[in-house]
Amino acid sequence: MSSEPSPNSSSHANSRAPVEKNAVEFLGVPDKDWAIAKRRLEMIRQLVLVKDRTSRDVEKRAKKCKVSRATFYRWLIAYEETLRLSSLLPKQRSESLGILLLLPAVEDIIREAMECQVQEKGPASLFRRL
Repeated sequence: MSSEPSPNSSSHANSRAPVEKNAVEFLGVPDKDWAIAKRRLEMIRQLVLVKDRTSRDVEKRAKKCKVSRATFYRWLIAYEETLRLSSLLPKQRSESLGILLLLPAVEDIIREAMECQVQEKGPASLFRRL
């Protein structure tokens, strides 16, 4: 039995079905994300688990679906690895998109180095190096 709910299930929270160890929680996945995953599956379905598919087959299908070949391959591979619709869900972006999060100790070391640089050579020297 799969721990992944059907994309249209609405009463999953009250379900008493056994949950697999390390199962991913799908309660918070919006219906629009499930719809995206279903569309992606429809796009790749023709080529899923086709042993003799060629890169030309993938390229033609990707072009027909108006997605890049790389994106199409990512979806195809992700789905083939799990055979689960959830593998095609859009990735959730973090609030700090584009910001590399460092450990506090690393941030302290960087801050101290910057302060030393400013004290020794003035603030302009720091900005020239950045």
